[in-house]
Amino acid sequence: MALVHESLYQSENLASIDPAGYLRNLASEVISSYSLETAITMKFSITVHTMDIDTALPPCGLIVNELVSNSLKHGFKDRKEGKITIRLDETDDEYILSASDDGRGLPAGFDIASLDSLGIKLINVLTRQMRGGRIEIENKAPGVAFIFHIPRTDPA
Repeated sequence: MALVHESLYQSENLASIDPAGYLRNLASEVISSYSLETAITMKFSITVHTMDIDTALPPCGLIVNELVSNSLKHGFKDRKEGKITIRLDETDDEYILSASDDGRGLPAGFDIASLDSLGIKLINVLTRQMRGGRIEIENKAPGVAFIFHIPRTDPA
């Protein structure tokens, strides 16, 4: 919540915030909260300059928090270094939020809909709450990417 207040305080418009600063600070806080022996490199590619507070704060912030935490807990086990990339782009119709890492990837048969993990359930619920957003998962070598398509306006 301190990041929320800081982002609002620095914003000229209380209805929107700078997502680049917010997501950088959030990821940094998540990483610093873990005692890691793995050196983590963060890469950001954020082309969205302002985002409405209802989209940016609870849903996107919680999703990024969960995915960065999952990368740190599961993706980089027994590794000396790792990279996490956060992207946020926009089209006329949607925001595209992506969180990826170069870690171990997902286990064979991974199905986001059938997992019993509280974090994955939270990601699913938050994505649906964002105007019926949807998730794509790319299990790549190495690593994994979660890509969220968030409509910019409520569907008719």
